[in-house]
Order: sequence, then C-alpha cells, then structure tokens
Amino acid sequence: FDLAFTGYIDPLEDALNLQEVLGHELINEDLCGEEQEEGDEDKEVNELDWALKKLNMLDQEAQEDWHASWVSELIRIAKKGKPIIIEEVAHPRCNAPSDWGGVSKEWWTEVAVSKYGWDVDVNSIYIENMMKTKGENSGRYIVYMEKNAPR
Repeated sequence: FDLAFTGYIDPLEDALNLQEVLGHELINEDLCGEEQEEGDEDKEVNELDWALKKLNMLDQEAQEDWHASWVSELIRIAKKGKPIIIEEVAHPRCNAPSDWGGVSKEWWTEVAVSKYGWDVDVNSIYIENMMKTKGENSGRYIVYMEKNAPR
C-alpha cells in the first residue's frame, strides 16, 4: 500500500486477567494506586506499593506488545518508503486516568523500533498532539513514520 493507517487501537481492557482474582471490573486504582491530592505528601505509604508497580509494569508491557502487533502489520503491508500513520493514540493508563490506556510518545523511538525490529526510519517518526474542535489538546496524539526506503 502507498499509505497504511489506522485510527484508535483499542487497548486490552484486562491484559493480565486480574478481573477474576479481584472479583470486580479492573479500574485504574487497581494498577495505578490512588491519586494523591495536594497535601497528601505525608500520607502513609502502602507496604504493597512494590506489587502495584510490578502489576502496572506488566500491564503496560502487554499494552505495548498489543500496540506493536497492530503497527507491525501496518508496516508489513506498506510499500518501502511509504508512510504509516496511527491516529488517536492514548497515553499509558496511569498517565491518563480518564482514558483507556495506550503507549507513551517516547515508546515509539526509544523502545518500539528496536524491540520489535520494525523496518522503519526512526528519524521519520513524527508525533503530533490531537486537538479538540476548539484548539484544546485532546490528550491523545498521532504518529507518522515511514517504512525504510529500498536500498
């Protein structure tokens, strides 16, 4: 294809299958902990915070692998030197609690290209914030990249 693109990549809702263990639908607090409000700096630290951090890390890795599987297919079907576009990318669950979860902007260039062996020009990766109708940042972003040109 001369252009490969997708809109929103639905995240995995319960990547670690925790719902059965927890006995309720997975919510952000299950992986991210409770949001600290101003003045809560002295609040007692939960002794299980290490486990929460580990669960969050494992969940985020599963989300990244899921996103990578979709993007890998877009790269596969694009012709050499042609663009690949991913729209409506959400930030990770704990960074954007009002969204469903996604991947960080840094993930694309610092992790994904090398980890998944993508045949793209890392220097072609461009990320732009999405705007709402009145020019406000929607919290999501768009990724543009190009498949490596033939040699």
